[in-house]
Amino acid sequence: MIKIVHIIKAHGVIAGAENHLLSLLPSLDRSKFDVCLLALTQLGRPVPDLVSGMHSRGVPTQRLGILADVDLTLIPRLAFKIRKMRPDVVHTHLVHADLYGSIAARIAGVPLLISSRHNDDPFRHSGMVARLVKLANLYVDHFVAISDHVREFTVTVEGVDTKRVTTVHYGLKPRSPTIMPDIRTKFGLGDGPVLMCVARLTPQKGHRLLLTALQSVVRKIPTVQLLLIGDGPLRVELESLTSKLGLEGNVVFSGWRTDAPNLLYGADLFVLPSLWEGFGLVLLEAMAASLAIVATRVGSISEIVLHDHTGLLVEPGNDDDLANAIITLMGSSHERARLGNQGRIRLEGEFSVKSMVDAMEAIYLDSLSSRKEFATSTGESTERVSARTIT
Repeated sequence: MIKIVHIIKAHGVIAGAENHLLSLLPSLDRSKFDVCLLALTQLGRPVPDLVSGMHSRGVPTQRLGILADVDLTLIPRLAFKIRKMRPDVVHTHLVHADLYGSIAARIAGVPLLISSRHNDDPFRHSGMVARLVKLANLYVDHFVAISDHVREFTVTVEGVDTKRVTTVHYGLKPRSPTIMPDIRTKFGLGDGPVLMCVARLTPQKGHRLLLTALQSVVRKIPTVQLLLIGDGPLRVELESLTSKLGLEGNVVFSGWRTDAPNLLYGADLFVLPSLWEGFGLVLLEAMAASLAIVATRVGSISEIVLHDHTGLLVEPGNDDDLANAIITLMGSSHERARLGNQGRIRLEGEFSVKSMVDAMEAIYLDSLSSRKEFATSTGESTERVSARTIT
């Protein structure tokens, strides 16, 4: 049995990386893999939804406090906990886990260290964090990129050897709700078409651009409603901008919702105007709901949304193009249905949970096998890298 500890810096809400783990970890072959999650959490952010979600799926989950972004006490505390857990593999997610987890795992003598790359964050380009990431990368045995774009970013920006990075797309199992959601009643929406965006309210997601574009959309389609599902540091600013643009009657801020995937089934069109994007798991959720998509051509979005096949792609930062794409699809229910149906078919064929799990299991087995062979050929102690880990 191979024991794997996944480590992630978890936030107060469940976002893309957390949802990825909620799909991946419970689906790994329990006859081969003994999996648990270690969530690094800040004071006041206990992430109960993530913990309860993992426990309900049979994945043991522990929490370890992180005092601040810079917390030098975390390394010895994390190393102590990892040593007690005695995993064969530590698999880190997001920058805090990458930095602290990689060092702690090596101190604890873990045989294999894997790191998933979920985004092409701007802070990885330069500065102190970028330098620290490159140092931490020296401890990592293999990297998993969630898209070809992120894989290329990891190679060219972080300087990782291309042979050490494998692309494994997120997977999603589509589930249709038993009762279609009545989002008009739930959120007090009018009778007009509903445009939905599900994203954290942060600069990355491009909400400012969306609100500016909506002004033009409203001139053509006065009854259009924009439902913004999500929360974040920009909420007050975006609410103020909505008022300044005179869009109070067309925009609803719902806050964060755990039922967002079901709510998508009640929308007419999905939009994601990101300025950069590692993957965008919510795009798969929109495809599961057979929604046509309008999104920006950034990062890996074009790997997911095929222009004029499952949605329309526009250049980032151009509110006129964004508005025109929304107006085009809002004006044709037939075209929205065509793109939405193609999206559902693409999801089931290209982004299945089974494909994701099979690829990840192969990485674990192949990497441990190579590590064991390396240890044997160099005379390194193989007590930890033992035959029991290869099944």
